[in-house]
Amino acid sequence: MDKAGRIKEFLDYGGNELFSTLMCSGIRRSEGEDRLCVLLDKYSDVCRFKKGRSCAYRYMLSIARRSGWLKRGAYDLKSYRLTREERARVEEKVCAYIKSGGALFKYMKCTAAAAIAAGLIILAGVLTYKRLKSEEYKKQFYSYYSEQVIVNYKGKNGGRLEFEIYLTENAPLFMHLSGMPTLYYGSSDAVELKILPEHDILSPEDDRADYTETPEVLALDEQAYHTVFFAGEYRAEFEFYCQTEDGNDIHLPVKTVHFTV
Repeated sequence: MDKAGRIKEFLDYGGNELFSTLMCSGIRRSEGEDRLCVLLDKYSDVCRFKKGRSCAYRYMLSIARRSGWLKRGAYDLKSYRLTREERARVEEKVCAYIKSGGALFKYMKCTAAAAIAAGLIILAGVLTYKRLKSEEYKKQFYSYYSEQVIVNYKGKNGGRLEFEIYLTENAPLFMHLSGMPTLYYGSSDAVELKILPEHDILSPEDDRADYTETPEVLALDEQAYHTVFFAGEYRAEFEFYCQTEDGNDIHLPVKTVHFTV
């Protein structure tokens, strides 16, 4: 049986149970789906050495545990079932990963890239090192990541201003919104509207905090801002950040969206 066949076989055997285990920490379904794809990608790299579906299940659980995705434990392995659409997306993404060559191809690509990078560093010497450490380079790096966050104003719905937020495929796996945006009304006296702390994003567990490639709607409510969104020109400023592999936060430049109500 080929790798794609083994993935489909495992999803038939334990896909819903593994998905339920990943969802037990209170994450959104889209994040659980992404994590399931990561585990299945890793399993596809070694599936020829894992005999039996039970062994495959234990292998992926061990990866999830090392990744810190099982901190709260699994209480009901049947609480979440993959919908037909979710399973189709999972199979499509994992099969695309398999067709791309999997971890071996990534390793060869990274090795080649590392060799090229090492040669460039040696060739450039001290000048390259200074540039990598400069504030200008950091600014360019952070600006590039900021450009991978797409924020579109979708319109006013009742007393709510709605924005669609998603990431490009070049962005890190997750981007986080550090707080609700600051809103400015473009009147002559430049009224500044700020959300109150009780309505703000206070922790990473807030559903409005995390964003992926899946578009999500963020709504600004008139009651939260204690105002009425009159017709006119507005500016909204969003502050996003991402995390490095060692857990450090990278705060991106403020993202400004101009729109008309």
